[in-house]
Amino acid sequence: MALSKNIQHKGFSLSNAYIKVLNVDVNKTACGCTVGYFASGSETEPLFTKAFNGNLDNPFTHDNDAGNALAQAYTYLKTLSEFSDAGDV
Repeated sequence: MALSKNIQHKGFSLSNAYIKVLNVDVNKTACGCTVGYFASGSETEPLFTKAFNGNLDNPFTHDNDAGNALAQAYTYLKTLSEFSDAGDV
């Protein structure tokens, strides 16, 4: 499970970056995840990482009854404008 999109970061452009949730942190009130941005799906080290924790306008909450926290993280990321044009890989 991953996402793909063209990205711009610190002066460089990357077409079809491979974007993968590296971890999901779950507590009783909220969730957060760390996302890695890779040049391709075969890379083992991300070019950079970014944390997403939600906010009041778009909270990231975990539903214990919905199961897989990783799948929920990808669902959450797709609600963000930053990933509106990202495709599933």
